[in-house]
Amino acid sequence: MRHIDAQQTCTFKGCEEKSHMTGTEIGLFFAVNIVLIMLILLFGWWQWGWFFTTLESGDIKFIMRSKKLHRIIHDVRGMKLVNGKFVPGEENKSFLNNRFGLYWIGWPPFSAVHHFMIPKETENADGKSAEQWIIDDGETEVNSLRYTFPRPYILRATELGDNIPADVLISVKLEVVDPYVPVFQYKGRFFRNAGSIIRAEAITLLAHFNYDEFVVASKGEADGILAPLKDPDGELNKKLIEQVGVRLVGISIPQYDPSDDNMRKATVAKAVARELGDAKITEATKNGEATVISADANARAQERLAAARGVRIKETTAALAFTNASGAEVVKAVSDILRAEALAGPDSKITTLVDGTNAPAVVPVGGEKK
Repeated sequence: MRHIDAQQTCTFKGCEEKSHMTGTEIGLFFAVNIVLIMLILLFGWWQWGWFFTTLESGDIKFIMRSKKLHRIIHDVRGMKLVNGKFVPGEENKSFLNNRFGLYWIGWPPFSAVHHFMIPKETENADGKSAEQWIIDDGETEVNSLRYTFPRPYILRATELGDNIPADVLISVKLEVVDPYVPVFQYKGRFFRNAGSIIRAEAITLLAHFNYDEFVVASKGEADGILAPLKDPDGELNKKLIEQVGVRLVGISIPQYDPSDDNMRKATVAKAVARELGDAKITEATKNGEATVISADANARAQERLAAARGVRIKETTAALAFTNASGAEVVKAVSDILRAEALAGPDSKITTLVDGTNAPAVVPVGGEKK
C-alpha cells in the first residue's frame, strides 16, 4: 500500500488529517510536467516555427521582434555579416547552431521568422518563341532568401549594331550583398528593379555586334559576349549593390530569335545553306581524298613498271652480249622494248605488236618474245 505521511489538525469545529506526497511523487510530478512542456515546445516549433528555426545551406532568414528586424541569421559558407553586408569570413556560432543546426528565435508571439512574397519565374528550355521562354508561377510566400539564385529576363526587339531587332533571353545569376535591401525595402519584389538595370546594360553591350557577329559569338556564362557585365568593380554591379543590394555573378544567352519575320526566314535559309555547304565540302573532301589515293596508286604502278623495264633491258643486253651483237643491234633491241611498253600502256587497246621489219618476230604485249 502507498504510504502517506499524515498530520492531524484540530480546531473548534473538529479535527482533520492532511496528507503529504513523498519526494518520489514530487519528482515524478515535475518530470511529467517538464515532458509535457517539451512536447508543447516541439509541437509549436514543428507546426508554427516557435522558439527555434533551422537553415539550409545558402539560406538567409530574418528574426523579427515586435514586428521589427531583430537580427539576420544565415548559413553561407565562407561569408559573414559585417554592418549588415556579406564579407569573406566565418560567423561565430553557438553550441546549438553547430551541434543541432538550431537557431533561437525567441518567445512567441513576440518573436518570429519573417515571411515575405517572392515572384517565381523559371526558364523554359522547351520554349519555341519569346512568349514561351519563361514560365510565370506567380508569387509564393517564403521565409528565407537564397544567397545565390538564378533569374531569366527577356530583351524584346533588341536592336543589334546593324539595326536588326532580335528577342534575346538572358539567364542571370545574382548574389546577395545587403540582404536588408531586397527583402525590406522592396518587400521581396526586387527582381523587376534588378532586371531593369541589367537589361539596360545588356542592350547597350549588344548594340556593338551586328547580327552575323552576334550569331557566331560565344553566349556562355564563362566567356560569352555579356561576360564583361560580371565585373565585380564594374558600373553595373555598383548600381545593383547600391540600389538593390545584390550583384551579378553570372550571365548567359540560352536562346534568341529575330523579331522580324523576314529576318527569321532569312536566318533559317542561311542556316539551311550553311548545312548544305558543309555537306558539299564534306563530299568534295571525300572526292579529293579518292583522287589522292588513285594518284598514289598510279605512281606506285609506274614505279613498278619502270623497275620491270630496267630488268628487261638488262636481260636483253646481257643476252645480246653472248651473240657478239653490234652496238646498233643492242640499241635497236632496247628501243623495241620501250616502244612496246609505250604502246601497251594503261590506256592502250593494242593486244599484239607485229614488228614491220624483215624479222618475223612477234612480241605479245607485256609478254616475252616467241
